[in-house]
Amino acid sequence: NKRQVPAKRQNRGSRNSKDDGG
Repeated sequence: NKRQVPAKRQNRGSRNSKDDGG
């Protein structure tokens, strides 16, 4: 379930974002 996004830095769920890794 990974949506291809150029830069998902400003994500309200960055913690839950596996792509962000954090």
